[in-house]
Amino acid sequence: MNSSRPTLSRLKTDIPLTPDIQPDDLIIKAEYADFIEETSLPSLRPNVDLSVTVPGQYGKLKEYIKVHRYFMGLDQQRDISYPEAVSHWYDTAYLPLVDAIRERGLLRWFPGRTETDLYLWVSEHRAALENELGWTIRPRP
Repeated sequence: MNSSRPTLSRLKTDIPLTPDIQPDDLIIKAEYADFIEETSLPSLRPNVDLSVTVPGQYGKLKEYIKVHRYFMGLDQQRDISYPEAVSHWYDTAYLPLVDAIRERGLLRWFPGRTETDLYLWVSEHRAALENELGWTIRPRP
């Protein structure tokens, strides 16, 4: 006899889930699980935390890694493996900007947001910020 009740299945993930999770949070956690599976970042850089507060942001991070890999290949005139690009992006693009966010205490002005949220916002608005402020926003060498 067929039942109209959906079949429950188990989800295996290292991302913590709780019974009181909200729909947007569930979407974000699912996207983070996919991001981690695709990039293997936690195995490349243990204790990494790229938490975000808005769905759709991990696709942007993957795009930044893709572009980073492309330019690495041009600069080094060779094919760059995906894990190498992920590690290099994290070390030379993501972490320097997040370190600047931490040093300047910028999260205090954005309650409820994460370092990765601010990384994405600055990355998306870099040209406008540089033009408006007269600054050059670049990672430290």
